[in-house]
Amino acid sequence: MAAEPEHSKKALEDFIDEVWRINPDIQFAQSELAGAKAAARARGRPLYNPQLELAGQTVRDDEAEDFYTVGISQTLDLSRKRSKRRVVGESMVGEAEAALAAQQLKVGSNALTALSEYHAKTKISEMAKYKTELLENFVTLTEKSYNLGDIAQVDLDQARLVLSEAIVAQAMAEISATLEQQKLRAITNNPGYSWPLLPPDLPLPPSRPVEKGAMLQQIPAIQILDHRVSTATAQINVAQSNTRPDPTITLEGGQEDAKTLIGMSVSIPLFVRNNFKAEVDSAYYQAVAADEAKVAAVWEVMAQLEGTSDRYHLLFQAYKSWRNITTDSLGEGVSLLNKLWEAGEINTTDYLIQLQQRVDSQMAGAELEKQAWVAWMKWLEASANLDLWIKEGVM
Repeated sequence: MAAEPEHSKKALEDFIDEVWRINPDIQFAQSELAGAKAAARARGRPLYNPQLELAGQTVRDDEAEDFYTVGISQTLDLSRKRSKRRVVGESMVGEAEAALAAQQLKVGSNALTALSEYHAKTKISEMAKYKTELLENFVTLTEKSYNLGDIAQVDLDQARLVLSEAIVAQAMAEISATLEQQKLRAITNNPGYSWPLLPPDLPLPPSRPVEKGAMLQQIPAIQILDHRVSTATAQINVAQSNTRPDPTITLEGGQEDAKTLIGMSVSIPLFVRNNFKAEVDSAYYQAVAADEAKVAAVWEVMAQLEGTSDRYHLLFQAYKSWRNITTDSLGEGVSLLNKLWEAGEINTTDYLIQLQQRVDSQMAGAELEKQAWVAWMKWLEASANLDLWIKEGVM
């Protein structure tokens, strides 16, 4: 049997680490990062390898002539194509790292949201079961009172009707809790996992107004676009360097009969039919497009920061107000209702109404708390503070 769930910073951290370890989307992002690093190493290697040239000729006729040469040629990277390509590779590695962080943020937020849903649905299921038990006991009491002639048939029928509704509601609540547990099992791929509890109290809301400017640079979605802009800018430099030809120097040495031959030649490509200026224009407009995409993303991220913050503030205050109002425990309230009904101070209808109101209020509180936790997870995702909150418990 799985161990009882626990609440601790370490339990939540282990849960998220396990989700990150096995998640296929994160594994894909890790592979993309490894590929980007390999590509960056390739871009940082020299562009041109030396070439070895061998030539020889022997003629046997009336007069023998022997001719042999050995040459080596090397194209020189005078336009610094290699260093500019290296910058492109580094930018692409940065983008892949940010993409991995973004994927971890998304997966972690989804996992914690599922955890919030599971605990809320489990709590509501337990309350539904408790409500059914209370009504079963009450129906037993009403049957005794009816047999004694203390209450009418309509009171007994009403109690039984409310119980039947509670039985259906309990079944639906249990199914809902089971579905949430199924989601968690799919996320962790571990049916026997002991799900950690969330902290007993909701975190304090983020400061207002939201310091969006300070947060932008730590948000992976913005980092990805920053690196894309850097990559596009670096591609302009690469395209410009490709418009400048690189010379090839050849050194040759050989022997013709008894004569030693030494020579050097330089060849330079002539960019007459194609000067590669169109590639520069293409790279420029791609950089402009990347910059405009970043501006649009910044607007969207700023709206998400503000929206998730506002939503959590509202839900936090609503849950706080609910807790201040519902000071009495459910058990104490039910006990008081039983005494009032048995003493005849309230009738069966009033008893059932107040009992349902008390239990339903607790269920509504659990749902409100869950909504607040979900809003908090969305805020952590939007602000890229999830890892900091999990590991350090602070914003």
